Amino acid sequence: MKMDKQLRKEYIKKIQEKAKKSGYKAPQHMFYKVQDDNLLYAYFTIIPAGDLVYRLETKKMSFDNIFWTIMDMEDNIRRGNTLRVNGAFTASGILISGDNINLTDDMEGIAEDFVDNATSEFANFMENNDIIDYIFSHDQIFDWEILKCLAYIDTDEIAKAVELAREQIEKGDRGRFVNANKGFFERVILKYA
Repeated sequence: MKMDKQLRKEYIKKIQEKAKKSGYKAPQHMFYKVQDDNLLYAYFTIIPAGDLVYRLETKKMSFDNIFWTIMDMEDNIRRGNTLRVNGAFTASGILISGDNINLTDDMEGIAEDFVDNATSEFANFMENNDIIDYIFSHDQIFDWEILKCLAYIDTDEIAKAVELAREQIEKGDRGRFVNANKGFFERVILKYA
């Protein structure tokens, strides 16, 4: 099903309406909610060819606070959660799932199914995983070393975070996030060593 601009807008509006009814905040092309100390969020877009493309992710709320403290961006801590979801300088999330959904004329049904399935996948992931344990046992996570560093700091294992940061720097990895000409791992050492 080909999607013109107006039809895409209508689809996005239906998804946002369903997400809000299901307890999410739903700005732009995402929806999210805070559950305990975790942020659960979905990014989605509708491509002109007629597919809904999405990713479901999660992270600990504390990770952004630690990240922003390390990066000398503490003012972000007081900003809204939308920044935690789509900000350029935030801790990466853990990918729960992602896929394409072929769209049809059943806009209401697809919006309902998409949000309900996302809610179910979030619940399943959170019931079966602890985010800290998941990070340490899955090395194929995007920004794995940065997330491990944040997890160490979150669990008060500062020496391990500093050791990891030093190892990454020795490998030539300063940390992909840079502020004031210092990469993430360099800043961890400056802050905690």
